[in-house]
Amino acid sequence: PSSHLAGRGCPQCKFELIGYTRTNFKNCCIKYNQGLGIFYIIRCFNENEEFYKIGITSSSIQHRYNSTSKMPYKYEIIQEIYDTPEIIYNLETIIHRICRNLKYQYTPLLSFGGSKMESFKYE
Repeated sequence: PSSHLAGRGCPQCKFELIGYTRTNFKNCCIKYNQGLGIFYIIRCFNENEEFYKIGITSSSIQHRYNSTSKMPYKYEIIQEIYDTPEIIYNLETIIHRICRNLKYQYTPLLSFGGSKMESFKYE
């Protein structure tokens, strides 16, 4: 708990705060999620803005964003895909690349883990 209060998170959360390597993601999925990875798309919003966050997690989305420091926006889960860590990691890489190439990348006004590299807006 003290690590969470200090903003560092537990061993599981720290990768979600700083980003996963392929190996770290696989190991976390094995350790925390019965070997499954989760690819997700969430719609993030407040009274001033709306965008989509595309990411991966080795825990549930609800655990990933269980506080306003982790997610300062309201959110709605649009899509969740469960599969092997390798497939989930590759899926995220491909979808991020497509969204960046189409110039959909977006920087939210409020910062959170993954906000700069994993947020997208279609206008």
